[in-house]
Amino acid sequence: MKFSELKNKFKNKYAIRVIAGVLMVAMLGTSYGVWQVNAAKPSTESVSEEATEKETSTEETDTEDADAEETKSELKDQLGNLLNSDKETEETGKDETVYMIADADGTVNKTIVSDWLKNKENADTLEDASDLKDIKNVKGDETFKQDGDKVTWDAQGNDIFYQGTTDKEAPITQKITYYLDGKEIAPKDLAGKSGKVTMRFEFTNNEKTTKTIDGKSTDVYVPFSVVTGMVLNDNFTNVEVTNGKVISDGKNNIVVGITMPGLKESLGIDDADLGDDVQFPDYVEVTADVEDFSLDMTVSMASSNLLSEMNVNGDIDLSVLSDTIDEMTDASDQLVDGSSELSDGLKTLQSSLGEFKAGVGTAQSGVKDYTSGASAVADGANTLNSGIAKLAESAPALTSGVSALKTGVQQAGAGATQINGGVAQLVDGIGTLKSTVNGSLAGMDAYASSADAQAAFASALTDYTSAAVNYLAVLQQLQTPGTTLNGAYSQVVAATGGGLQAVNADANIYMLDDTTNATLLAVTTQAGSAVDFNSLSTAYAAQLQNISAVATKLGTTGGAQALTQVQAGLAQFDDSQLATLKAGAASLDAGLNGDDGIVAGVNTLDSSVNGALSQGITDLTNGAKQLADGANTLVANNDKLNAGMTSLKSATDLLINGVDQLEDGSETLADGMAQFDEQAIEKLADAYNGDLKELLDKVDAVLDAGNEYNTFTRTADGVKGNVKFIWETASIKAED
Repeated sequence: MKFSELKNKFKNKYAIRVIAGVLMVAMLGTSYGVWQVNAAKPSTESVSEEATEKETSTEETDTEDADAEETKSELKDQLGNLLNSDKETEETGKDETVYMIADADGTVNKTIVSDWLKNKENADTLEDASDLKDIKNVKGDETFKQDGDKVTWDAQGNDIFYQGTTDKEAPITQKITYYLDGKEIAPKDLAGKSGKVTMRFEFTNNEKTTKTIDGKSTDVYVPFSVVTGMVLNDNFTNVEVTNGKVISDGKNNIVVGITMPGLKESLGIDDADLGDDVQFPDYVEVTADVEDFSLDMTVSMASSNLLSEMNVNGDIDLSVLSDTIDEMTDASDQLVDGSSELSDGLKTLQSSLGEFKAGVGTAQSGVKDYTSGASAVADGANTLNSGIAKLAESAPALTSGVSALKTGVQQAGAGATQINGGVAQLVDGIGTLKSTVNGSLAGMDAYASSADAQAAFASALTDYTSAAVNYLAVLQQLQTPGTTLNGAYSQVVAATGGGLQAVNADANIYMLDDTTNATLLAVTTQAGSAVDFNSLSTAYAAQLQNISAVATKLGTTGGAQALTQVQAGLAQFDDSQLATLKAGAASLDAGLNGDDGIVAGVNTLDSSVNGALSQGITDLTNGAKQLADGANTLVANNDKLNAGMTSLKSATDLLINGVDQLEDGSETLADGMAQFDEQAIEKLADAYNGDLKELLDKVDAVLDAGNEYNTFTRTADGVKGNVKFIWETASIKAED
């Protein structure tokens, strides 16, 4: 038995009911099975019973019916077979049967003991021990010698069958009570009566032994099983038996009942523990409707080895059950802990979902802002791409303009060098002329009387004014569009300005490097400063033309009047103005032809435009196109991204609802697991470790006590005994 019932049913003391059922079924099933199987077998106690019959024959009436005698003999034989154990019969060396001749109420009048010494080795002598009186061989002529309790048989290789008497009281006492129509009646008064008869057989176990159970000394009863039988003739009808069974052969009713006196006390249980379905009876009760009551006899037999046939360790697998209980307890603890942790985790998740939902809303707003920004970036990238395309289209014009600017600057540089030299000479010449004129006026008489002096002065003045006019012509040439610095620069700006402005307006990107920007700035500055220089040169040119006219007049009219006019013209040349003119010419020359001048800058500009600038425009064009393509691809996914965020927001609401339901379920699960662990698993474990384990320990102790009780008298050392008790009651019959 594996106690599978414990898996689907458990209640207070249920384990006790299981054990009780095992014991009762084992006894009842075995007894009735043996009765039916052994019905045709010859009696193993025939010699003993024949001897018993001899002893009691004087107590039997001579008129007893032969059929009744045969029935009684068969009844005793089969009841004996009920209590015989094949295992015990094979292993024992001494079989002992204790016969108790009793009155109809169970009072014992005489006790006869029949012993069978088994000579398995065919020995010549057999050693025995016995406290019986009046020992005699009942089957053979073998003799014995007795020394106190020691008995030595001259067996001659044979088994020995002997009998003796004793005054010892049997370990079990029997009491029989009779009732007629519900009222107790004496056996002798019941004979010949009719009505509802009840016969109650009660047995008391008086044999205790001390066993150690769970470390404590405990008294247990030797587990005697008592089988009671009787044969009821056809005067008995509606036969019922409590704690037994009725077997009919068609003519007679054979009643068999089984009791186990003291077993409940040994196991520490009572009828309330067992319930109505399972009992450990200590009585047998027979009820019947009877006409003219008579009863030949009743026979009861007791043995302590019937339960020894039960293998508790085999029938009840305690090791597996113990391991299963431990595993089940551990698993239940894990389930309780796991369900509690699951519930706590879901509560934490539930409390965090509000923040998660808010985060999803924020993310959705962010995605909308992002998609709007991505669209704006795409628009700007496309506009930038268009502007860079325009810049690329103007690049050839820029290259051409820079080349023209370079040519003009080089021409302007050469002219500036000439101007610088000429202006220096002009200023020096005016100074010299002033000194000469003033000196001439002082020596006017000499001058006037000297024709050669007048001629030389006039010639020098003419040469000077001619040179001054030439320098002024160079200045005027620098102002001519297309050949001057200003003109060339204006052409470059006109050619490239639109493209640069388009790029700068959209991307705020300067396409020229620092050197090129500085060069363009210098060109612009110098071109602007040339305006003031031109204005100054124009004013001086007018004065020089007046001086030239005076010089011409001096050559034709001569005299002091002419010198006076020249002196007046020269007086118009202020020294500071002349210094400014000279410095301006030098500055113009340095600005154009110096190491950091416009000529060098334009050369650098030309190299940049034809080199890095062209490559930069190409790279910028490619990059702008890639930027525009990438931005357009990015924008193409905006609708999907917005739709995905909308779906995520909707799914978040579903998630929150699902987690709420899951949290409720997990809390219910945790509570249910805790309740199941407390009310089922823990109680089951407590029952096993308490009632069940203790009960099984008691069962082991009881079985040990039964195996140890193997003789009513004594046995020789090393000889295993086997004993059974038989009560035979007197008949109840009406006197003739």
